[in-house]
This record gives sequence, C-alpha cells and structure tokens, in this order.
Amino acid sequence: MARNPIPVVVLSHRKTEFLETTIKSIRARVGNIGPIVVVDDSGCRTHYQWLGSHFNGSYSIVSYGENAGYLEAMKTVFTVALELTETTGSDYVLLWEEDFVVRKSFDAHSLAAIMDLNPGLANLNLQRQAVYRVERTRGYLESHVLRGYDLTRECSDGALWVSRMRPFTTNPGLIRKDILEIEWPTREESDQVSGGAEPAMSLRLEADKWYFGWYGKWNQPSVHHVGRQQKTGTGY
Repeated sequence: MARNPIPVVVLSHRKTEFLETTIKSIRARVGNIGPIVVVDDSGCRTHYQWLGSHFNGSYSIVSYGENAGYLEAMKTVFTVALELTETTGSDYVLLWEEDFVVRKSFDAHSLAAIMDLNPGLANLNLQRQAVYRVERTRGYLESHVLRGYDLTRECSDGALWVSRMRPFTTNPGLIRKDILEIEWPTREESDQVSGGAEPAMSLRLEADKWYFGWYGKWNQPSVHHVGRQQKTGTGY
C-alpha cells in the first residue's frame, strides 16, 4: 500500500539565525516529505510577515508581542502536527528544531517503516554529532549508556536503529500520531522534574510502556546541531 508523504513541523524562535539553512537542508536531503509548517515563536510580527512571503508553500504560526516560550510553543507544535496527520492522512509527523541541519540524506518513509514494525515505539530520532564534552570523549550513544539509559542495537526488516527506554526528546525525528494526542506537560509538571518538560513527557510515556529510538547505525549521525549549547531564555 502506498504511503502518504510525511509532513514536517519546525519549531523556531530565533528569527532567521538558523531557519533558512535548516529548511533548505530538509528540502534537499529528506525524501518523501509533505508540507513543511513553521511554528514561529519569535514574537516578531515583521519576521512573521517575512516567513509568509519567503517560504512559498509553508505555513507559520506566530505569538505576537513577547514570545510564548517553549512550553506553550510545544503545545502548538503538537496541535499543528496532529491536525496535519488528519489533513494529509499520515500516521506520522517529522518534528524538527530549527538549529539542526541535515548532513546525511534519508527517506522519511524509511523511519515510518521501522515504526510500523514496532508499535510501542513513540518516536524515532535522528542521531546528531557529539556536542558535549562527555559525548566527544566517550561517544554520542555511549554517553547515554553512561547515564544509565538502556540502549539496544536493533534491526527491523534490514533497517538498523537503536532502541532506548528513555528519554523522550524533541530533537529531530519522526513521532507517532498517538503521541501527538497526549497533552504536553504543564508548567507545574515540568518544574517537578529535573530537566523540565521533555523528562516530564518521558515519564508520562514510559508509564504507558512507550519506548524511543535513534535511526541508523550506532553513532552514525544524520543531522548536525548548529545551535548554542546553553539555554537562550523562555525555556529554550
């Protein structure tokens, strides 16, 4: 059975600092994608207007005035992504953060095929390069092993990937429609967990027996993180 193109939702809050390069890399190096939707949390009306005129065929959603912050923006991302599954007929959405560019071409349908064969897999992330010191010293995936996460090398119908019991992350990757129907953590829930909203979401999903994964061979990155290593405010 033919699979529909997979829509993409990009969360952005830094205006044009990374966005243009990122979207160009997605369009050039990711196969079988549908519409690309930009969720703009810059809080800048001028930038919103620029998005509308610059990215032909893309959509953008803006928070006027002060930017809403990561928590509220992610609620919007989930809402928009869920709507896209309904309008495109796709069971998955490719979620993206604006400061990741594609370095190794891949097909979105390849990720979807793995997730089809593993119905408990909540999302399948793309591996990035080693950024932090422990990652550069020990290896990107090895650093997660050191933190006590349960990683397993997997093969689904010939496609290689790595499963993990935790954590959930919004780093670029394919997410299942069922997960988009789950409410994003509140401020209160996020404040109760070290690390904030993503660990809070991870705990919620783990309680329902969901697990997570990385696409590709062990320590074979598909994306390159070009953003800053420190927080930039409003939860980002």
